[in-house]
Amino acid sequence: MFSDPIESVVGLVDLGYAYKPYSGTRILNFHSCVQKLLNKDKEGLSTSDKGIQMKLGTVMKCYKQVQLPQKAINLIKNLTSKWLCQDMRAFSIVKDTGLRNLLPEFIILTDEYRTILKGILKEPYENRCICICPDLWPDSYKQISYMGISISFVDKDCNYKSLDLCCRPYMESDHSGANILVSNKEQQTKTSSTLACTSLISNTTVTNEIDQENEDNVYSSSSTDNEDDKVEPTLPINNKLRKMKFEDLTLAAQEIIKTVTRCKKLVEFVKRSGCNKDIQSFGGIALQQSTVVRWLSLINLLESIVLSYKVTKRVLINRKQQMKLKGIDEKVLKQIIRLLKPFKQVLKIIQTTNTPSLYMVLICTHKLRKTLSSFDELTNYHSPLSTNSSSDIENDIHEEIDMTENEGMKILRMRILALLNLTFELDIRHYCATLLHARYRQLKRCTKDKHDQTYKYIRKRMSEIIKVNQEKDIQPPQKKIKSQQSFLQQYEDNSDPERCFDECDTSGSEDYAFITPKADELSRYLSMDIDKSSLTDNPLDFWRKNQSVSRYCQN
Repeated sequence: MFSDPIESVVGLVDLGYAYKPYSGTRILNFHSCVQKLLNKDKEGLSTSDKGIQMKLGTVMKCYKQVQLPQKAINLIKNLTSKWLCQDMRAFSIVKDTGLRNLLPEFIILTDEYRTILKGILKEPYENRCICICPDLWPDSYKQISYMGISISFVDKDCNYKSLDLCCRPYMESDHSGANILVSNKEQQTKTSSTLACTSLISNTTVTNEIDQENEDNVYSSSSTDNEDDKVEPTLPINNKLRKMKFEDLTLAAQEIIKTVTRCKKLVEFVKRSGCNKDIQSFGGIALQQSTVVRWLSLINLLESIVLSYKVTKRVLINRKQQMKLKGIDEKVLKQIIRLLKPFKQVLKIIQTTNTPSLYMVLICTHKLRKTLSSFDELTNYHSPLSTNSSSDIENDIHEEIDMTENEGMKILRMRILALLNLTFELDIRHYCATLLHARYRQLKRCTKDKHDQTYKYIRKRMSEIIKVNQEKDIQPPQKKIKSQQSFLQQYEDNSDPERCFDECDTSGSEDYAFITPKADELSRYLSMDIDKSSLTDNPLDFWRKNQSVSRYCQN
């Protein structure tokens, strides 16, 4: 049997070579027999007049891969989806029984919660302690923004609450506060009836939150409903001082701003090229990109570059992109971070809590103005003995920083201070909010005139609240029964001990009469002996425990 000659079979190849080390069946495709067979198939397809069924692999090799336009692709997808939904399972959703059972439940729930919401808002609305403001948030799925109405208030039990009433799409590209007011007014002129909520934003917010007080900084109780409908001007700002072109700055200040621009371009390149993985593999921190809507991201960008400066330089040299670091000096970056660090701390304090934060406006504004007033104050802010808390990473940034201020940084510091003074104009209500926080009731670093104005404002508002409550609880006078009284009753103890001091505590001088003022709720609050260790950052925790002197804190 083995003596017969070996005959080659058409279409088969000897596998003696295929199973050698470092080999495989892939080389069979390049065998001469396979190549001859493929050539014969191609010649047969081109010369034969009869219809021969081709193999699928041969067909796919004959045609080019053509990319259809996106419009055609979408059309095919739509037609395919309609075919699957309508032809294979035909039904009408309007006639669906499940939908008819679901819609009434939605209506019942909305009516129920609308009634609950009215009950919640009734008490703060009557006490005029509702703050209405616009709110803007993006929708990453639809790639549009929404502007809604948000309200915040404190109820009678000293609980802080915030609600979103409604919203609508906001199609403007500029999301600044000034542009929001302009767009709202334009929409009002077009469809005033359908945009009543927009009118509520522009009128109520401006009137109740940033309107100017009268000369004595005291709320006027004689205001009418017509006055509330007027749109008051915003805070007076000198636009000439506020606006400044880049060319108007000195060359030193321009160079610092250019450094920030170069840092943004560097981080953008690192993000696109994937260098962050290499930076992290060498022990550095990934560079963080800056966005317009998040102001803290700029400081985080600069800090990430400083912390990974040497590692980033090493990675860029390996990729022959060291020119990206040209014009970015590590010492200049540390000086910029030192200038912006107070703002970072203030923003973190305000944004990390969901409690009333109006009392922080006065404290933070005074702190920023004091820190930016001179280079020595800025240096003391970052000193190790300072009470400003810093992490270990932030301390590493300020270890080897220069203790001198160059010309460009000085100009930018004074410019920021000028803009801070122009933009933030403290209102009497900022002082009141700080005073009503038990931890800051002494209003430290405030003038005596500010103390007097704040006390006067609170007492006037308290008298209005008491008057309104008395009018609500007033009852018709009962008919008096005549009875003979003894003169001894005139010397009996009064039920109100404070009235005795009002009648008896005089100076005894006819020329200079002095009467001790009656102790009201404000006086009792200022003279209270409060344990500071029991106080929290939320001012409502204190007022919730002291209901006897908390009638004004809600407003």
